[in-house]
Amino acid sequence: RRRSMLAKALVLFAACASLIRGSEAFSLATPAARHSCRRPRAAVNAGLFDGFQKAAKEREAAKEAQWQAMKDMQAARRDPEAFDKATKRTRYVAMARKAAEAGNLPDGWGCAQDPASGDTYYFNKEKGIASTWDPPLDDMVKILEEQNAL
Repeated sequence: RRRSMLAKALVLFAACASLIRGSEAFSLATPAARHSCRRPRAAVNAGLFDGFQKAAKEREAAKEAQWQAMKDMQAARRDPEAFDKATKRTRYVAMARKAAEAGNLPDGWGCAQDPASGDTYYFNKEKGIASTWDPPLDDMVKILEEQNAL
């Protein structure tokens, strides 16, 4: 008799709860049975959190590149001659870039401005280079290295 009263109370409670909160709130069906009646939902791919994962990968790649650069710098400092040579080369490239912007180019090279874009292009008729957007930095650095080696 007690089980019967308990079962009736439970059914009454479930019925009242379903009226108050909706039909699925306190269903007596097993969870598997409840979910089998529903339509399967498609995965949501709104791209809302995609940026976080992408940004994390980019940050990790940047950290790795920075770490590698630090290791390279430490290795270069262990060899003073190589470090000095790399430092001079960086300085010579900067000097050559400024000279090219001013129009001071090696023999055989010329520069002109593109009328459409206004950008400067470089050419060398002796070497058969019709035009290039990049100044002849390698030739200019080579000249600077020869001048300073004396």
